[in-house]
Amino acid sequence: MSKKTSAPPYDKNNIPHYIFQNLDQMQAVWVNANIIYNVTGDVSADEMKKIIGSMNGGT
Repeated sequence: MSKKTSAPPYDKNNIPHYIFQNLDQMQAVWVNANIIYNVTGDVSADEMKKIIGSMNGGT
């Protein structure tokens, strides 16, 4: 049995983004305007935050 942990959501532009590791990949999921976004990659959590920032107009 594996231990499950949760991190607080990363808030960007008043939108909660959930960043977590799924298998060997970092994954980010969020909802905006009834659209579900899901980004996965072989990156660190900090790099994922930069990707999220670049997708939200760089703000």
